[in-house]
Amino acid sequence: MSITSSEIFEGVNAVAQLGMAVVVGLGVWVAYKQLHSWRDQAAYQKRSEAAENLLSIAIYVSDEIRALRSPYEQVPVDKVDDKTFTLERRYNRFVEKNDLFQNLRDAQVKAEAVLGNDEVRKKIDVLFQVRNEVLTAIDMLISEAQSPSTGPRDRSFEQELRWKVHGTYSEKYDPLGMRQLEAIKELKLLLSSEISPS
Repeated sequence: MSITSSEIFEGVNAVAQLGMAVVVGLGVWVAYKQLHSWRDQAAYQKRSEAAENLLSIAIYVSDEIRALRSPYEQVPVDKVDDKTFTLERRYNRFVEKNDLFQNLRDAQVKAEAVLGNDEVRKKIDVLFQVRNEVLTAIDMLISEAQSPSTGPRDRSFEQELRWKVHGTYSEKYDPLGMRQLEAIKELKLLLSSEISPS
C-alpha cells in the first residue's frame, strides 16, 4: 500500500492544525495565568497602600496628641491668674486638629474595606478614645475652676484629670498615654506585614 502525496499533505495539515491548537491553548492558559497574576498584584498593591496610608496618619496623629498633651505651657504674664486660660487654649488646639482626626477616620474606613482586620480598627479607636478622654478632662477641669468644690476626694479626682490633660507618657503617671503608645506599637506590627517593601 502506497501513500499518495495528497494523503501526506492531509497528514501534515492535520499535524499543523493540532500544533496550532496546542499553541493557541497554551497562549490562552498563559494569558489566563498572567491576568490572575496582575489581579493578585493589584489587590496586594491596594492592601499595601491602604495599610501604609493608615499607619502613617496614625503615627502622625499619635505624635500630635503627644504634643497637645505636653505638660509644658507658656503662659502670658497677664494670664497667670486665669485658671482656665491654659485649659481653654489646649482645648482649642485639639479642636484645630479636627481635620487631622477626620483624615484618620477616613483612612481607617478605607483600610477596613480593603484589609478587613478588626484588630486594626481597635488600635485606631484607642487614638480617638485618648482624644475624647483628654477633651472630657479639660471640660471637667474648666467647670471645676469656674465653681470649685472642696474635699479630699475632689482634689484627688482633679489631679487624675490633670494627668489626663498633661501627658507625661510615663508608666507611673500616665496610663492613658501608655495605652496610646501601646496601640501604635501594636498597629505597626499588624500593618507591617501588609506594607510592601519599597
